[in-house]
Amino acid sequence: MRFRASPERTCMRLPDNRLLISFVCFAVWWIITLMGAQFFDMISREYYSLGFAKFFLPYLSNIGFLSLVIYSWDWRDIGLRLPAEPKRWLLLWFPSLYIVGFAIYAIMYGPASPAELVRLALNLLPMAASEELMFRGVLYRALRSRLNLWPAVWLSALLFGFIHWANVLESGYFGVGLFQVINTLLFGVVLVSIAQRTGSLIPAIIYHWVWNFVTFAALGIDYLPAPPPDPFVPFRWSLIVIGVVGVFIFELPNLIYAVYLLRRTAKEESALTTQADLARHAARQHPWQIKHADW
Repeated sequence: MRFRASPERTCMRLPDNRLLISFVCFAVWWIITLMGAQFFDMISREYYSLGFAKFFLPYLSNIGFLSLVIYSWDWRDIGLRLPAEPKRWLLLWFPSLYIVGFAIYAIMYGPASPAELVRLALNLLPMAASEELMFRGVLYRALRSRLNLWPAVWLSALLFGFIHWANVLESGYFGVGLFQVINTLLFGVVLVSIAQRTGSLIPAIIYHWVWNFVTFAALGIDYLPAPPPDPFVPFRWSLIVIGVVGVFIFELPNLIYAVYLLRRTAKEESALTTQADLARHAARQHPWQIKHADW
């Protein structure tokens, strides 16, 4: 007797080496981002006269690279579609309060010309799309294929925060880089919760893009002074500790809301797992009830 896999099981199978492929993609993504930025930083200023930041084309290249990988491996669970239910957009109500606050601050204290705002928005869109495809798309879904919800969430957020450590080298300020790492780590959990609960990357991309836009508009693109000769000396740990605590307190409400959303996902998955275990147990006890299509 020949055994035949059902079409349902065949279409749901994922490559066993998906996690390895995803980490290779992460390495390539990071190389393209850093090397591309350095390359465009060395070429003539004509590139900047066009109104593009040095990360614009590297991030745009990463979008093409990741899209090719997703299409080649047929990773349909990435979430490149609108939410199945329009009401899931309402889950962004609380995170959007942060955006409203930054927008009000930008209007009051960080006025910019319309041309500058358009240039800023165009430069930040590839950044948000590329990072969401990499961290909440390719990497997070690969981690979920091997890990439970919470380890996958925190590991993807940790990697998302880690890559922003490179900003220490660019800004020359250890404290600023440390603040950004912690902020992006916690922000990564929020973005995972949005992508997970809406079942789509589109809301996460839009929220990430708008978040970057209003924060850059509020703080100003060139708000940092020239770096000191040695960014690590002199160094005041007391200011760093105060800053880290401040960043954590600022992100805490958003983080609590994200954990609340993800806890609902964990409960739903736990219930589904229990039902699946019961079904398998029943099948072992009554093998004659298994449909012929499962063979």
